[in-house]
Amino acid sequence: MDISDLIEYENENTSLDFKKTQYHKNDHESLLKDLMAMANAITTNDRYIIVGVKHFTDGRRELHGVDDEFVDDSVYQQLIDSNIEPKIMFNYFPYQYKGKTFGVFHIRDCANPPYMMKKRYGKLDGGYSCIRKGSFQKRLTRSDIDEHLKVKEDRDISTEVFVSLDDKDVVKNVILRKEKLYFPSRIKRREIEEIIKNQKKEKTNNSLHQDLMKIRKGISFTGWVPYEDRDIETLENDLKNLDEVYKEDDKYYLCEEKAKRINFYILNQSSNFLEGTSVEIVIPKSENYCIMKHIYKKSVTYSYPFISKMQPPTPSFDELGYPNIEINKDGNYRICSEIGNVKHKLPSSVFEVPIRFVPLNQNEDFNVEIVVRVFAKNIKKPIEETLILEIK
Repeated sequence: MDISDLIEYENENTSLDFKKTQYHKNDHESLLKDLMAMANAITTNDRYIIVGVKHFTDGRRELHGVDDEFVDDSVYQQLIDSNIEPKIMFNYFPYQYKGKTFGVFHIRDCANPPYMMKKRYGKLDGGYSCIRKGSFQKRLTRSDIDEHLKVKEDRDISTEVFVSLDDKDVVKNVILRKEKLYFPSRIKRREIEEIIKNQKKEKTNNSLHQDLMKIRKGISFTGWVPYEDRDIETLENDLKNLDEVYKEDDKYYLCEEKAKRINFYILNQSSNFLEGTSVEIVIPKSENYCIMKHIYKKSVTYSYPFISKMQPPTPSFDELGYPNIEINKDGNYRICSEIGNVKHKLPSSVFEVPIRFVPLNQNEDFNVEIVVRVFAKNIKKPIEETLILEIK
């Protein structure tokens, strides 16, 4: 809204009022009533009280500006917060126009009427409330409250609610860069194969090597025999079991070292809460990528067997908060989250802990289409968005 247009051209109405002078201490009762009435006005617009303008019923106006010391916003904030409930969102700031300073009350996001006195102040009793209609102010009645409820019930805010891949702006498409995967099991496999290769070279006509291997085989003070000290037969057997032995290491590597952290955000740009919100996310299953179903810890190899029998460590926040990922009847990933009320003007993350998404296809670029559905008590039908991950 262009404030200079309000000052110059607009007449007083449900969402606009003019005052000639600032509210000083002896006017604080009037300020409480004026802000309360504006907050209770039945309109979806932002509301303004502009100080420094004398407005006449025929539309004429005198632009006086604020001649005295400008009152700090914090003075008015403390007054309103101490005496009116629920909290009214507003700010008071100076505005320069035609070489003069005007005071502007900007009242916004009035999503929770009725606003009323929480205690007695001057002649205003606790529980008192008023409403602005047109350019007039009147005491709030039951019919006004009923009208507020009907407006709230009828209003479809779904067009003002967005699903995003970013918490600061509406982003429906992101690019993720592929990385080479070097699984611990594969690295260890190459290491063992190299040891076997070297031992076979040394073994040829080398009886000393064979005697040494017999001596070293099985010698260990900790229960662990390094691969370099194992004979070829043992190493070849190790290769057969390698994938199973390193299974947890490979999962940790994928989950924590190579996975992309993906979260989704609800950006509620309306002036109302989303009530009882839940989210369903469907991601096609593919050989090009995987979504980790759990958080995997780094495996620990204990030198002494009795240590492994000790009490397991307490689960981490990520482990406890990781979303439940299931496969639906169509064979796709399905992830649901109960969020509760989603505040307006503040981003809300869908998951406490981001999902772990791992690109597996290292050779080709591909896209992943993610369908997100948002359900809430105060929207008539679910909000559905398709978000895109570009894997390059």
